[in-house]
Amino acid sequence: MVGPLTPSKAKGEKRVATSQAFGLLVLPSPRWLLGRQPNGFRCTLKGMRLRRIAACVLVAGLAGSLSGCRKQKPTVFLDTAWNRDYAMNACELYKQNYGVACFKTPEQIAEELKLRFSSAVLQSPACRDVAVSYEPLGKQNLKAYEDGWSLSFNVGIDGGDIDYSNSEWQIIDNNAKKRLNEKRFSEGPLKDAVEAATRICIVATGQGGSVSH
Repeated sequence: MVGPLTPSKAKGEKRVATSQAFGLLVLPSPRWLLGRQPNGFRCTLKGMRLRRIAACVLVAGLAGSLSGCRKQKPTVFLDTAWNRDYAMNACELYKQNYGVACFKTPEQIAEELKLRFSSAVLQSPACRDVAVSYEPLGKQNLKAYEDGWSLSFNVGIDGGDIDYSNSEWQIIDNNAKKRLNEKRFSEGPLKDAVEAATRICIVATGQGGSVSH
């Protein structure tokens, strides 16, 4: 004989009956689980909080380890001093040969080359995984420089202004001494800025082929 149901028990059995009528799976209430464990151990809220904190610490540690294993982006350092000095020599040579001085100073030419390359990098999907730096070399970035690449532009002059159809880029691996079996140098035309940026980034990321000596 079944005794009278308490309000909580009746409410629970009513929920079970209703759920079974619709073919639903009824799970025990979390509050009911707090009081019982298979081995008779009574779980407390304090213990659950401690285990939750430990789990969070473990997950954070794993995430940090995985992020540390990610491959670092190769860094390309633009040699602004080279670009300026090369432009100065090109302008002097052009003036000697044709009697026409450059319209812009070597510093202005170097700045225009930098801005043009920066715009091309933003348009090239191949440069997504490449970091470009214009910072001068110093103690703060010496390690990154030694592990990165040096990029410079050999500008052509025509009519006293930049002739991009006669200008070239060249990129050199600063860590080439540690890679004796590979030729870590490349060059190409600057006529199409986006194409030049794409080729430069392909070389820096190692997506191109390798050449043995």
